[in-house]
Amino acid sequence: MYLDEKQNTDEIIKDLDKKWEDFKKLEETSIRYNSWQETLNVPPTIFNNLDELKTDLYNRVLLWHSM
Repeated sequence: MYLDEKQNTDEIIKDLDKKWEDFKKLEETSIRYNSWQETLNVPPTIFNNLDELKTDLYNRVLLWHSM
């Protein structure tokens, strides 16, 4: 979808912005879970996939906003 030149740029940006907002909520949740784990003296969960997603999504958001 994000590589198809026939797609409407405004729709893609709107979609990516929504995904970015959703991602930020998930990131906040992961921070909250890690905080609870620390409080309970449980080893924190490493959210590697969130870090990768953040990088990929952020780069796409920047790319499409710069067009």
